[in-house]
Amino acid sequence: MMTITRRQLISLIKESLEEFVDGSYGMRGRTVPMGAIINEDPIEEDAPPGMEDDVKALKKDHPDDVAFKIAWANYNKKTKK
Repeated sequence: MMTITRRQLISLIKESLEEFVDGSYGMRGRTVPMGAIINEDPIEEDAPPGMEDDVKALKKDHPDDVAFKIAWANYNKKTKK
């Protein structure tokens, strides 16, 4: 059994709370926010064949990536055999 002093315990608790609050969760010295995707290659987004106008209309109400996802989902529903 390991014995620690009250001061050591308080120090460990403070360190844990600071990591929890700043979102690093043990990533000391790193500046990447929790949940960030590292080294993600950009994806070229293409509209489904014949649905370019639909994508333009969807972009007015949705972020670009969501507009493309919706357009492809609709295209896949229409062309499903």
